[in-house]
Amino acid sequence: MSTQWLEQFVKYQGLSGDFWSFVDKEGINREELERQLQQYELNTFAKRSRFLWKLQAVVEKVIFEHPNEQNSDVADLVVKEWNGQFQPTIDKFVVRAMLDHLPIRHDMMRRAFHALCSGNFPSYELYTQGNPQLFVQLFVRTVVQFVDRPGDVFSLAEAVLPSLFKGVHARKEVMRALRSLLMTRKDDSADYKMMHQYGQAFSPDELVFHNGMLSIIIPILKEKEDKEVIANFLRNVSEKAKHLLAEEASLVEVERLEATEAGTQEELQPAEAEEIEEKIASETEVAVSSSLTDQETIQQLTKEVDEFSARIKESLRALEQRLAGGLANASGADNEEVIAQLREENERLYMEIEQLKQQQAEIEWKRFKQFIQAVGGNQHHYLLSELYEESQGATVVDSEITRGRLVNLFNAFSLFGLEPTAYGYEIGQELTLTRQELRERFMMLHPIASSTNEVRVKIIRYGWMIYGQVVVQPLVEEVAE
Repeated sequence: MSTQWLEQFVKYQGLSGDFWSFVDKEGINREELERQLQQYELNTFAKRSRFLWKLQAVVEKVIFEHPNEQNSDVADLVVKEWNGQFQPTIDKFVVRAMLDHLPIRHDMMRRAFHALCSGNFPSYELYTQGNPQLFVQLFVRTVVQFVDRPGDVFSLAEAVLPSLFKGVHARKEVMRALRSLLMTRKDDSADYKMMHQYGQAFSPDELVFHNGMLSIIIPILKEKEDKEVIANFLRNVSEKAKHLLAEEASLVEVERLEATEAGTQEELQPAEAEEIEEKIASETEVAVSSSLTDQETIQQLTKEVDEFSARIKESLRALEQRLAGGLANASGADNEEVIAQLREENERLYMEIEQLKQQQAEIEWKRFKQFIQAVGGNQHHYLLSELYEESQGATVVDSEITRGRLVNLFNAFSLFGLEPTAYGYEIGQELTLTRQELRERFMMLHPIASSTNEVRVKIIRYGWMIYGQVVVQPLVEEVAE
């Protein structure tokens, strides 16, 4: 028997009732399945949790090391990484099932994750609009490795989180994180045994966010180290992850020295050279900031090259005027040679723009073609044909089969970057927004009747994102007061 059940196992995060319903529906032999669970050391809750924790860590490692890859490519890389080290063997659909449970499947949350890995909390705030959920989960997974008792996680959270998030309920956020990490009991209390096992499952070097998270957490705790729990935590970090802290300190020192050297060099340069260097630094900073998809990268590069080329063109005109007026005494042949070189460089830049636009069109076609091949071919069991036949009345309509086909369709959409969004709200949820927030983020079903600046609305339809960028805004309707 193959491990076709593994995707559903990851999807349902263990042997839930929904998982067993799938097993029975697919006619999978339960005795053979139990044998495979034993073979792959998935026969206890603790072992199954460890498998899911390890898979999540590998997904995060790949995303950290390959920030520009799309989810479908991330899945391929995770398969290669996992199958080279662990059992059971997985495929990209198993990885996709794990990604569906992680907030970092979305573009903005992935950027927030990278910010935390770098210890950049202000960027995290920007990308998440101050939502603590991802931070708290990484916080729990970090500190649980360095506490004397699992219950100390709550005390540390109460010391750290209010310093970063206004009005946060630390214990409530930690419990939410524990639920997502399979660290709660049936009565919804914290499972200290599972928290301890998580702390033992990884070394400080295995989780890619440890360095960044510690660089955010430790300065806050050092201001309160008179408390025993905090002092013990800082001591354990120093003993178990001293090398991570040393790396962080050395990076800070290198940055300080580089800044000092840069300042010395600037003092030695003329004012005009300083201005040029600042412009180059600014433009370089913009150019190297890449988005998390090939398509976005090319769009960004095209925009930047367009803007840069326009500036070059303006500078060329100004230079021509200066050469014509201010350098009248110089050799005319020299002036013409300089102008010719600048014109040649300008033409080269325009050629690069055209090449980038061509590459963008080719990538768009390639992704569209891959999508049609995925939903129309055997990767999704000829799903497109099944749905088309059903729409034409050529097959018997079965609500469960139709539901399964639609689930497969939206899974395929997700592989190619299309995701629903309501900015974290749910269909039917009511909320109060300002008129400006409504204009910027939502579509209104009907014109606003209220005369006040704040309007009570209800979410009635999802919007849609492509690789984290909203292309269709969620639909709301005004709620009568």
